[in-house]
Amino acid sequence: MPRPAGPRDDDTRLLPAEEHWARRHPDHHRTRRPGRRRSRVVLVSAVATALVFGGMYAAALALEGQVPKGTVVDGVGIGGLSRADAEAKLSAALAPKLAAPLRLTADGTAFELLPEAAGLHVDYAGTVAAAASGRSDPLVAVPALIGKGRDVPLRVTVDRAALRDAIAKATAGFDKAMVDGGVTFPGGVPTPIAPRPGRQVDLDAAVNAVADAFAQGVASVHLAAMGRSGTSPTAAAGTALPADRLATAPVGYAIPEKSALAPSPDAVGPKRSPSPAPSPTQSPTPTVTPATAPSPSTHSGPLQTPAPSATPAPKVPAAPSPATAGAAAGAPSFPAPPVTLIVHDLQPTVTPAAVAQAMQDLARPAMSGPVTLVTGSVKTVFKPAVLGRYLAIVPDGRGGLTPRLDGVGIRGEIDHDALAKLEQPPVEAAFTVTGGKPVLLPGHNGTGYAPAAIQSAVIAVLTKTSSAQRVATVPIGPLPPALTTEAAQALGVKDVMGTYTAPFAASTARTATVKRAAELLRGQILQPGQVFSLNQVLGARSAANGFVPAAAGDGAVSPTGATGPTGSAQDAGAGNSLLATALFNAEYLAGLKDVEHHPHAVVTDHFPPGMEAAVAYPDVDLKFQNDSGAPLYLWAGATENAVTVAVLGQKAYDSVQTEMSPHYAQVAPKTTAVPGPACVPSDGVPGFQVDVTRILTKSGQDPVRQVFHTSYAAQDRVVCGTGTGSGGPAGAA
Repeated sequence: MPRPAGPRDDDTRLLPAEEHWARRHPDHHRTRRPGRRRSRVVLVSAVATALVFGGMYAAALALEGQVPKGTVVDGVGIGGLSRADAEAKLSAALAPKLAAPLRLTADGTAFELLPEAAGLHVDYAGTVAAAASGRSDPLVAVPALIGKGRDVPLRVTVDRAALRDAIAKATAGFDKAMVDGGVTFPGGVPTPIAPRPGRQVDLDAAVNAVADAFAQGVASVHLAAMGRSGTSPTAAAGTALPADRLATAPVGYAIPEKSALAPSPDAVGPKRSPSPAPSPTQSPTPTVTPATAPSPSTHSGPLQTPAPSATPAPKVPAAPSPATAGAAAGAPSFPAPPVTLIVHDLQPTVTPAAVAQAMQDLARPAMSGPVTLVTGSVKTVFKPAVLGRYLAIVPDGRGGLTPRLDGVGIRGEIDHDALAKLEQPPVEAAFTVTGGKPVLLPGHNGTGYAPAAIQSAVIAVLTKTSSAQRVATVPIGPLPPALTTEAAQALGVKDVMGTYTAPFAASTARTATVKRAAELLRGQILQPGQVFSLNQVLGARSAANGFVPAAAGDGAVSPTGATGPTGSAQDAGAGNSLLATALFNAEYLAGLKDVEHHPHAVVTDHFPPGMEAAVAYPDVDLKFQNDSGAPLYLWAGATENAVTVAVLGQKAYDSVQTEMSPHYAQVAPKTTAVPGPACVPSDGVPGFQVDVTRILTKSGQDPVRQVFHTSYAAQDRVVCGTGTGSGGPAGAA
């Protein structure tokens, strides 16, 4: 059988060795280019590196709660520490510098301002939290494991409201009130008021400048630390504090590009002549205590010598005050240049000549004799001494003077019973609560003699000299209510912000007292920022004020924890704490700022622990502030056995929630044996502490948590017997 054409196995033709191997082993021979070989090496290296990097990252994540190694905050190493230890180390190292007083000057007078007391805080916890958060960042965590460090700046918070208040208090002795010209009438005698210029620190500019100085002072510590580690302090001297170092306080602060050192061009009020503005290198200054010339800083490096200023430093009194002798003795000063406060000269609008003219043309004629006021059939004669109580001559805002008469006060001098026979009283506008919503009840005018009409009629006859001419006749007309419908609508009441009902066991005296207290509370209006005082509204708890005396044993609970009337066997105020408790819970649910409240000394079984309030006139009060940003209207109503209070206005929060802790630090009551027939046995009440946390939630903001801490004392168990004394815990006898 013929073979196919081609080489045979026994073909004697020899192939080259390379070709032979390629034919016999086609899958084992490839031409290898140098580039492909390098790619494989790179790939293998990358995989290995990724595995190593991942392992190191996993190791870094395993250090839960620790600050990444190598972390330094303003020269203080905190790497590898727990958050608590890092905060403690930072505070110990930096607080002596950063808690030192800021130096301030105003027209050559030096002051000092303690940062912490003025709402200027170094946020050590926030700084450490920011440093520890880098633990999850592989670009931070992995280099830290191989010893590469990083520098984290301090964070600061500024409470601008607290800062403004501190500066205002500090400069109160420096400011001089401007006195404008006018005339008063003490005892019916015309007394001129001479105009006098004043001076005032520009608080708005001071707040900005002091906050800026504080932030820059903290930044200078950071820059000094950078300088010691190799960064040129000169190059860094103009560096501003990074924006991410400023945390938001109750009022946040962001460093402005330029401090607001100049007064606002459209400022209203008396004419002001600003003092020469400081140079751009100077910062305004807050004041708390007059101080001596600032002592040299004890810090080294760039902290020791502040950057030179183009404007010479103001002269400072040489004699140190006792309050600041420590600073002059070498106490550390804040690492920031002094802040120069802007001082405005306040000029009166009325001249002495205008006052003299008013004395001649108006004041002396006004007191030349009595004025007779005719209101219908009622005639009231006002002698100069009485008329002078309600009359004043004041600036008119245009450089002149004008008479001002208190029409309400004059009307109050008229015989009320006689007026009542002639007048139809007005109806006040009011709000009530229906279906969980505020409802406006319109008011309407009465008929009578309005204060404004009385005022106009009396002023018209003040310059007359004869008795016949000094008769003011007021026609009867509309008598408007104190709160008109239009004024009530202008309050903008939309929501029931908080409401609470406090039940009680009915008794004649207690019910009457609670109803009287609710009557006095109902209709109270709080403007934004106003602080409410329950004692101020209710007044003395006396029978003359409409309160009914409560007999002993009426069941009231005093702030000291004793049962029975608060203060005496005939206490007309017993039961007011029921209204106080309802009001406290209503304003609590409204999210308003608690200023003062006093739980009872011993827990009661009527209300949740920590959620009740006691009042006693005049010292134990209930106060809160309207920080809602809109006017508030307080509604209250009482039945025979319950009192309800509602806060009406505009809700400031989406929700108000409460968390209550378990009772802790418990104290068992002791047992006391009381002899005699007057003994009243009672069970003991244990003492304990409890925390109530209010959680305020608003869309787009972090929840605000506020803790209300209450400590209740134990009340002894009373056992009637022949012996006296106290023993151990109840049940141990």
